[in-house]
Amino acid sequence: MEMRASSSATEWAVMTYGAVRLGDERRTQRAVKMASALARDPMGSLPKQLGGQAATKAGYRFLESAQSSYERLMAPHLEQTKVLMQQRKRVLLIQDMTEVDYTHHPNGTGFFPHPTGLSSSPHPYSTNPNRSRTDHQIARLLFARV
Repeated sequence: MEMRASSSATEWAVMTYGAVRLGDERRTQRAVKMASALARDPMGSLPKQLGGQAATKAGYRFLESAQSSYERLMAPHLEQTKVLMQQRKRVLLIQDMTEVDYTHHPNGTGFFPHPTGLSSSPHPYSTNPNRSRTDHQIARLLFARV
């Protein structure tokens, strides 16, 4: 089961970031490697996700590089999303900013921890109105009340 999750995370990372152009092929490889590691353990700390101090330092250097901007990293993903949406006659973009408080369920897993407890915010999804399942998560951003 662990191998399957790892393989799935790697496949997703290659599909999402394998075409990113950051001025050097090694940066593209780093983007894929980091995305795969983060996808395997999305709730872990960066040192845990990346596997140690040296890898974490390399990850921070990568993220601090002017070549590794948000815009450049997101470009292939946004293009993929655009292509997928253009293949459909109609796409519904559903967004619900309801905040859900799981403070009374401390044994739950997969929630976003913040100082006041455990919470989660649903985020935009796209779906084909003729299907019963969600096709694609548009954005996955975690929000915390400050």
